[in-house]
Amino acid sequence: VKSAKRLFNIYVSSVGNNCTLLLNVPPNKSGVIAKRDSKALKGLGKKIKAMTENPVLVQSFGELKPNDQYFDFNFNSEKRLKYCIISEDIAKSQRVEKFDLYLKKKNGRYTHAYSGTVIGSKKIIKLKGKSTGAIFIIRQSRSTPHIAEIGFYE
Repeated sequence: VKSAKRLFNIYVSSVGNNCTLLLNVPPNKSGVIAKRDSKALKGLGKKIKAMTENPVLVQSFGELKPNDQYFDFNFNSEKRLKYCIISEDIAKSQRVEKFDLYLKKKNGRYTHAYSGTVIGSKKIIKLKGKSTGAIFIIRQSRSTPHIAEIGFYE
């Protein structure tokens, strides 16, 4: 049985990279999930919920205009970010092929935080350090992107 921490890391590396997660936790002969499995799954659920409990900024977009390839986010104060979660409206298809995320430091300078290729249903980016804002840049897309949401979380 994997620990809740290990399951959470698997969740972030699979679901957080536009994949599905198959846990393969079958019931026993009595039709019940084993106590150890149940405990680990409850712990996983708590960790997933905790990811988004402290939003710094969450913004919905929808269909972007042809020139909307650059988004500037300003936080109301310096924040210690843990995650950026981005999702496309995949009912309109997966369109983003390349993107970058930069974080703004207190001194006004930007540092490169992440480069990615696919967003799809969900992209979870682990972040470290303090930031006063961020810039999200779409470098390449198949067609006009439909960004469902971009969220930053402490």
